[in-house]
Amino acid sequence: MTPLLKHLKCLTILTTLFFGQSSFASVEEGLALLQQDEIFLAIDAMQPEIDAENPEALFWQARIYMSMGGMERFEIGRLLLRSAEQGYPWAMINLVESDYEHCRYFMLPCDDKWFDKAIKKWQQLAANGDGKAMYMLAKHKDTWRKYVPYLAHRTRVAQYEQALEMGANRAAITLYNELSQHQDIKDPAIREQALGYLTIAAKRGYAPAMIKIYNFHQYIGMDKAKVQFAY
Repeated sequence: MTPLLKHLKCLTILTTLFFGQSSFASVEEGLALLQQDEIFLAIDAMQPEIDAENPEALFWQARIYMSMGGMERFEIGRLLLRSAEQGYPWAMINLVESDYEHCRYFMLPCDDKWFDKAIKKWQQLAANGDGKAMYMLAKHKDTWRKYVPYLAHRTRVAQYEQALEMGANRAAITLYNELSQHQDIKDPAIREQALGYLTIAAKRGYAPAMIKIYNFHQYIGMDKAKVQFAY
């Protein structure tokens, strides 16, 4: 195992240990195990909350089943619906048809009504400081802007910046992708902007951001790239 992989695995294990044994932790522990590709251990960790009908746990059980295939495929729609009916917006958006036709593939009880419900719930969560909800609003709200690419890019960047500021580390990667797709990432100013986003998430221990920064070593030097793993 390379030093980088060892470091990332340690980060995941420490996250698991930090959350302990609370009911909330069982979902977080399961997610940490998923990052290690320990699918069955993840389900075991979340099982108490799944049995308690925790909407987040039900959602992740459905997502795990999506990756597994087999007979579990027939449970996905029921799990997502139970989660959505309890107000979990991430489950709701999975019950809206997309260009990938996932509803038909997984035989989901999709209905467009869930889109507006998900947006409304994310707006409520974002108003209370939930960065992940802000990230989803940036991703799904005001889809009309996709027909005006430049306006869409500027709007998304502003919304993802807000999401990152509110704690959604995933937004750092999305911002990097936005800059890569719509601007010249080799331009020093644009590169510094992208590195700024990634550094914020890396300082919070977000491993994907650390890896992205490491990939910039040809521009910032190996020593500076390695420093990210000391956060």
